[in-house]
Formats: sequence, C-alpha cells, structure tokens
Amino acid sequence: MSWGEAQKSATRELVRQVGAWIQAERRNFDRDQVETKSLNSLVSYVDRQAEISLIQGLQAILPDSGFLGEEGGTQDWVEGGFNWVIDPLDGTTNFIHNLPPYAISLALLFLICLVRFVHHNLHHHTFFVHNAIHHLLCFHQLKKEYPNASKHQFYHLETILELYSFLPLIPN
Repeated sequence: MSWGEAQKSATRELVRQVGAWIQAERRNFDRDQVETKSLNSLVSYVDRQAEISLIQGLQAILPDSGFLGEEGGTQDWVEGGFNWVIDPLDGTTNFIHNLPPYAISLALLFLICLVRFVHHNLHHHTFFVHNAIHHLLCFHQLKKEYPNASKHQFYHLETILELYSFLPLIPN
C-alpha cells in the first residue's frame, strides 16, 4: 500500500482528535487512575485509551501495518512492510502534574526506514510532521531487497538533520 496525501491528512486529523480528547481529559484528570509501570515510569487511563484510539484509527488508515505501542498496544510487527511506533502520551509525568511539555508522538517505518514522524505538543498546541530521512543503512537494506528500485521510489525520503543529526545520511 502506498502512503499518499489521503493517508497523511487522515493521520493528522486522527492525531488532532486524540489530542483534543487528551486535553479534555486533562481538565478533569483523575490522579487515582495512575499506575507505576516501573521506577519513575507512570501510566494513566489517558495513555492507554489514547493508544487504543490511535491504533484503531491508524489501522483504518493503513490496514496492513503493524504496531508497537509504549503502553502495550501491539499488533503483529509486519516484516517487510509498514509499522507504527506509538507513544500516545509522551510526557505522562508532566501531563499528570499539568506541566509542559507533553505530546503525542508517532513514527511510521517501512522496513527499517523512517517514513514519517508526527509530534503533536498538546500543551503548546504545536504540530510537527516530518517526512522521512535518507538513512544510509535504510537505503542499503532497500537496495538489497529491491535491487531494481531507485531511492526516489521509496516515498521520496527527505533529510531531517535537526532531529536525526547523529545518523549517517545519504545526501539528496
């Protein structure tokens, strides 16, 4: 399945909807529904429900994709296909105490390539969508699996030096 404008738009809308729900829950947040996952790692009903909503929505947008959710919401990882990595409430401790920042963070991978990164800062109402990077290992893996394809056939991966400056990159 290709990743087109309809999927991009639907993903943005889904993240905005889930973000609005998280913000509504923040106004009436129930601290009694917070659990400790591990030392200094908290999870709330908001994290879990947001992850469920994101997985259900993303499954409808990209039906054959797999999922890895921070709160345990997983569906089979798709070898050789699209997979989402989801942090439904990035900054749970801050959210619990109503301190910035907290956000929704999503990454869409194809094979080992980052195709898309979405970060919606809910406290500051900022929304960043980054189209993927040219990662050297990714391109070599793609060339090995698809020897006759050009790098431009793989979703026109874009360099994101600000976020991934520590990775070796292929120039445009």
